[in-house]
Amino acid sequence: MGVGIDRSLEINITFGSLDLQSTPMESELDMSRRDFQLDKEDRQFSLTTNFPQVQVDSTEVYEDLNRKKVVSLASERADKGMQEAYEAIGRISAWGDQLQRIEDGGNPLIDQVIQHVFAEDEFNIALVPQNPPRIEVQEGEIDLDYSPEELRINLEDIARRAYIEAGSLNIQVDPEPQIDIRVR
Repeated sequence: MGVGIDRSLEINITFGSLDLQSTPMESELDMSRRDFQLDKEDRQFSLTTNFPQVQVDSTEVYEDLNRKKVVSLASERADKGMQEAYEAIGRISAWGDQLQRIEDGGNPLIDQVIQHVFAEDEFNIALVPQNPPRIEVQEGEIDLDYSPEELRINLEDIARRAYIEAGSLNIQVDPEPQIDIRVR
């Protein structure tokens, strides 16, 4: 009678939502009497995603069900063959000893045939593996790289009036991304 192993893998993924709200920078210059140079570098935004990985190694489960690799199977069969050979030598030697005691009476040859030809052997077939599979989980990750917009102003003389209102960038993640992995 085998023992049942009931395992399940449950993976729940909650995707996050990224909400970007930006307000551009506003500026005003009095350019009536001045020369200037305006250099602007755009903002940089980079999002990199590495997905989670699950690796399942069922080698031991297959070996429990006698689906072994060639090297393992050959080694096991060689050991079992040697054990069977030693047992056979001992059994044949015992039969010879029984035949030599023919003078004790009875019919030892017929007794050996009845005992070994019509023997009742028991065997059991088990299809439940003794070892669970090995499960390895590598978490995923999300990388956000952001650099804000740059503005450079080169004036030839001092500006009498410059009005600059900074822009803004609001980033909200709702809901937080989540991965839940459970082995039961």
